[in-house]
Amino acid sequence: MIEIIDMGMRSKDEVIKSEKFLQKVLDASLNGIYIYDVKLGKHMFANKQYATLTGYTTEELKAMDKAQFFDLIHPDDRPQMNAHNEKLIQDTDEMQEIEYRFKIKSGKWIWCLSREDVFSRDKDVSVSQIIGSFLDVSVRKESEQNLQKREELYSELVQNANSAIIRWRCDGSISFFNEYAQSFFGYIAEEVIGRNVSILLPQCDSEGDDLTGLIQDIVDNPQDYIKNINENICRDGRRVWM
Repeated sequence: MIEIIDMGMRSKDEVIKSEKFLQKVLDASLNGIYIYDVKLGKHMFANKQYATLTGYTTEELKAMDKAQFFDLIHPDDRPQMNAHNEKLIQDTDEMQEIEYRFKIKSGKWIWCLSREDVFSRDKDVSVSQIIGSFLDVSVRKESEQNLQKREELYSELVQNANSAIIRWRCDGSISFFNEYAQSFFGYIAEEVIGRNVSILLPQCDSEGDDLTGLIQDIVDNPQDYIKNINENICRDGRRVWM
């Protein structure tokens, strides 16, 4: 239970009722909620959800010293956690947020999100306790990592494709030029990114399809592949049909 120190003019029954209400609110939270004593290096309070998410009982959490608890943080995330704690203690009262991997009692690593703020200070204004919330974000983190892997695979496939792959905006400015396009046309990507795709088209005497019409066809039919036959010009002046 969290002790309410300043009773003011309230009766003992009112204080007890207030404490019970606060306890129910904390226990009903979907987030783990805790109070950590910086000086003692221990949890002074942990709600039921914090115990549920970590697999440890509230008594076990409160019995852990700083070193024992720190061992449950993934080694790769400990430098980040140290920096987070230093910032929290040194800054003015401002909520800090951090994502890190935590080993729950079963031995499994989970990704968690913690939001922490100063809870109390000593007479010398140094931080004595912090209050925080703890949320398991493993599903979201896994989705982000899978998406990143798919994007990396897509990028690799596009870059290494045996075809010139070019992306341009509706105004004709080139925004992507893969490696095959670079070797085929003789331009490096930096030379054409941001320039109009017309740089790849002969300025006269060409029977190729009209580029403006192609762009409009794509805009009008966004779900379809549009076939287009164009005469293109390379950096060295060679003309090729594509």
